[in-house]
Amino acid sequence: MRPAFAVKSGSIFFLSFMLACSSGEGLPQATTGAVVSATTAHVTLASKGGGFGPSLPQGAACDPGVWSYAITLASHDIAWNGCEVNGSWDDPAAFVPAASDEQVDAATWAPLQSALNQLAISSDKGCGADAASRDLTIDDPTGTVVYGDDFYACLMNYPRYVTTDSLDVLQTTLTNLP
Repeated sequence: MRPAFAVKSGSIFFLSFMLACSSGEGLPQATTGAVVSATTAHVTLASKGGGFGPSLPQGAACDPGVWSYAITLASHDIAWNGCEVNGSWDDPAAFVPAASDEQVDAATWAPLQSALNQLAISSDKGCGADAASRDLTIDDPTGTVVYGDDFYACLMNYPRYVTTDSLDVLQTTLTNLP
């Protein structure tokens, strides 16, 4: 379950904005169903950062909250781009851009395929205030579709959304790969 709206400041503007967002007026209506199909070639889960968390030290080379996983279904290839913190959070030199690209075996792929199969379209119109901003890109022979995380659906930044819960499952699975 994701957290309900919480006010951390006394800002009337912020409260008014969030209440207006939760109404869902004007939000594009999405259908329900699966996101990944038999024709899906690539899936990219990306975080643009944000949410509540510690501030980066001045001079940090990257932000650990900004990352992407690019998954090629046919070859079981997973490419990651992000930021590693090798040391104290207070040390800007500890923040190092990083990347990996590897092909995984069938045993490692199985839980990832399960997580991909759980990705679900959402018609939720709610709005959160404390999570990173994520999106999901699906490539297949008919084109590319980008879905937003329905945690921020009220902002109407995307024409389509996937459920936060299914993105959480995918992210956790990718993070825990050997």
